Amino acid sequence: MVLASLVLPRLLALEEAEGRLAGPERELAADLGRARFEVYGTGVAPDATSSPRIADGVVIPYEYNGTLAPTHTTFYGIYDRHYGHQGNPDWALPERWVPPPAGLDLSTPLNFISTADSYGGNSGSPAVTRELALVGLNFDRNIEGLSRDFIYLPERGRNIMVDVRAIREALEKVYHGDRIVEEIAAAKAARR
Repeated sequence: MVLASLVLPRLLALEEAEGRLAGPERELAADLGRARFEVYGTGVAPDATSSPRIADGVVIPYEYNGTLAPTHTTFYGIYDRHYGHQGNPDWALPERWVPPPAGLDLSTPLNFISTADSYGGNSGSPAVTRELALVGLNFDRNIEGLSRDFIYLPERGRNIMVDVRAIREALEKVYHGDRIVEEIAAAKAARR
């Protein structure tokens, strides 16, 4: 109760300030949308206005720090960061991952990037092939992709997805989710 009595007035003040800003923010977003259309016309997709849509894209690298960012990362990379930044909690792996569990294939693709135009709320959305095979789940954007809140520029902005091969490898070797892996395999076999 003491904590609530200290936090509640601040929360109410924050909500009031946010309410005062919401209207002008909507007007600015509308102005930005109109300006974007005047400059780019139909060459740039409109924002999704939080409505469901299908976003297509391709898995291709982009120029980054004088080199090409790879399209895929692997489990090798998370161990490189973990051991290369010892003592830094930002890079520390959970205990069950260290040392690498027996049989974990470190060359398994972990994440991949694509030019798909995502927006806030897309986390967990499936990434599929043209044949509708599930290949990943969306969870983030690279720093250059943050502009997608305002405009879609595919040259460097990328979506980041976890690869289904990494999910399966982790379920089998790290989390010992044998029953889940068996269900996945049975569902695949039933579709064939």
